Amino acid sequence: MTLIAPVVLALWAAPLWAAEGGVDEGEEIAEEICTTCHRVPDEGGAPVGPTFSTLAEQRDWTARQLKQILNTDQHEEAVPASELQLKAVARYLNHLAD
Repeated sequence: MTLIAPVVLALWAAPLWAAEGGVDEGEEIAEEICTTCHRVPDEGGAPVGPTFSTLAEQRDWTARQLKQILNTDQHEEAVPASELQLKAVARYLNHLAD
């Protein structure tokens, strides 16, 4: 039993870590959803809104801030995003600023 416990713990913990949404997941989400209006580095996109590079320089992003922005009139056509997706996109924006 003691030999199996670390393996079971690792298998259980991995999805929890992945569920937090890393930088790569945030980039994928941004490329799929945000390029309708924003240029996402290395993926192109529409030049309607500010580029992700510009947004990244403006602040240290959080999921809460992104949710507030998505609840504005200018984003009323935006695809709804889950809390985990917003966390991942925030991590991606913060990564771009580094």
